[in-house]
Amino acid sequence: MAAQTKKTTTGAAATEEKTEVKVYHFTSKKKFLTCAGLGVQFMDGKASTDNLEVARALAKIDGVELVEG
Repeated sequence: MAAQTKKTTTGAAATEEKTEVKVYHFTSKKKFLTCAGLGVQFMDGKASTDNLEVARALAKIDGVELVEG
């Protein structure tokens, strides 16, 4: 016997909108770089984040550049 499920949406879930999230891409002069405090790890000299505050902090690090795309 198959169980029946009932989906209900209330509050914020009912008015959920699709919003495009901006992703910030970075390159590093060092092939492997870990920024543990920011929760970012560069693999092959590349990393991405969708957090604006993290992107601002990464942009201040020597040898790390924001890739415009």
